[in-house]
Amino acid sequence: MGLGIKIAAVLALLLAVVCGLGYWYYVTAEAQLATLRSNNAELSVAVQTNETTIRDLQAHAAQQQQLLSQLQNKMAAAEQGKQNTIALFTKKNLTVAGQQDYRALEDSINSYTQQSLDDLTTATGGRVTVPAATVQPPVKPGANHGQ
Repeated sequence: MGLGIKIAAVLALLLAVVCGLGYWYYVTAEAQLATLRSNNAELSVAVQTNETTIRDLQAHAAQQQQLLSQLQNKMAAAEQGKQNTIALFTKKNLTVAGQQDYRALEDSINSYTQQSLDDLTTATGGRVTVPAATVQPPVKPGANHGQ
């Protein structure tokens, strides 16, 4: 019977070691799972924040593209106005026109210059400081203005 008790004691010791290892594995696994759950929650918040940021950036980029397109259209119109003014003054002999009716020429140049400045100001998002009613329409050089 002495041998049976020894075998039972060894089996009891072996069972205790296996139970201890099982308990240790369970505690360690639960701690790792808790850490992983915490990390997963933090990553989920980070993903949501990133997705929101990406949506905001995409909306901002679309708005910037729209504003850039509008600015390009306004700049093209201002450039066309500048080209028209250059073409007008290129066709005219300013010396002869000035000798014929210098006030009409001065009014015409001032009007075109003011209109070009207004177009540029508007195209770049500024406000025109001179009311449109005070800008005189272009006057054809050579026209007699009661002088």
